[in-house]
Formats: sequence, C-alpha cells, structure tokens
Amino acid sequence: NSRLYNRQASYFGVKKQFENSKQYFSIAHLMDPQNPEILTSFSSSLLSCGDNEKAKQCAEIVLSANPFAVKAMYVKAEALYNTCFFEQALVIFLRVQRLSPDLHGAQLGILKCHKTILNCIGEDNSVFDFDRLDDFLKLIKHEGLDQLLGEKDKSKKQKVIKQDVPKQKLTKDMDRLSRDKKYFAALETSLMDINLGYGRDRVRSSINEVISSGINYIDGRTKFWAQIQK
Repeated sequence: NSRLYNRQASYFGVKKQFENSKQYFSIAHLMDPQNPEILTSFSSSLLSCGDNEKAKQCAEIVLSANPFAVKAMYVKAEALYNTCFFEQALVIFLRVQRLSPDLHGAQLGILKCHKTILNCIGEDNSVFDFDRLDDFLKLIKHEGLDQLLGEKDKSKKQKVIKQDVPKQKLTKDMDRLSRDKKYFAALETSLMDINLGYGRDRVRSSINEVISSGINYIDGRTKFWAQIQK
C-alpha cells in the first residue's frame, strides 16, 4: 500500500539516495493522490533531484488545498530560488519563518536570498544616488512630475543654482544622471525577457510605469542642468 512505499521512500531519503526516494514517493502518490503529506514529501524529493519546476508544481497543489502548509511553502521557496526568482523566494521564506520560527532552513533561505539579491544589484552607489533624493521622492509623491518639471519652477531654480552650484559639481551630477538613465533603460530591456509567472502582467505594467516616470524625470533634469551649464 501507499504507506509502505512512503516509508521506503523516506528510508532512501535518509540515506541520500534521492533518485530511489523519488521513485517510491511517485508510486505512493499514484496510489494515494489525495494525501498531502505524500505529495509534499514527493515534492521535496523532486527538489533534491534538481527537478525544481515539478517540485514547485507539486508544492503548489498542496498549498492550493492548505495555504499554510509550511513544508510545501519551503519547497516552493527553494524551487523559486534555484530557478533565479530570488525576490519571490525571499517573500515565501519570510512567510515560512513567521509560521514556523524554529525551522532553521527558513532563516538560511532568507540570508541567501538577501546575499544573492545584493550581489545582483552590485556596489555601484551612483544608481539613484544624488543630492536631495529624499526631497525629490516626497515632492513627486505629493505634486507629481509635471509640477516638478514646470517651466516656472525651472526658471526659479535656475537662478538659485547659477549662484550656488560649482561647475564641477554640475558636470558630476549630469554624469550621474546619465548613468542612472542607462540603468533604467537596461532594466526596462531586461524586464521584457523575464518571466514573472502566470497572471503577473499587471506587475510588469506597474514596473514599466515606474521606469518610464524615472526616465522622463532624468530627461527633464538633464535638460535643466544643461541650461545651467550654458
């Protein structure tokens, strides 16, 4: 019966004979397809064999019946991490840690996601790093880009900056804006090739809107600084 195959699969898993374990869990699942524990164990064995996509699919079947199945959530998070969906994996690892604080693997998962994401971002602190960034974010939230880039505001700021800002600093700021625009453009191109998963078109659209707003803002500021340099 399914229990016998389940025990045999678990035995092979302890011995780290993952292929044998996967085969026995597969048979146990076929004999008792409604058993969530067997399916969770099967997904874990698939993960150990490197079959991340099938492991995630099995875990999602368990989670569709029980959204709080911690072991299935952990398997899904590991599968997402292994397939380079680091941000999604981090979200699920954090959820697992909240539901099961004693699960050591969740903390390790959070740490490796953080490390990998930071490594992907790199150490170039020029990205989004310019003077009065916090003020800009507050203004754009309350007034919008059109108000920020209005002709009246430009003329007022132009008079002040002409008196106070050295030419060397203006050149440096324009170079930084140029690098930030290249970053936005590369991000927009990369996003087109990334599979965000089923039903995530709205997420992609929202990110594209933010990117477009950022590029428009940088274009406006570049023209503004160019006038100051004349």
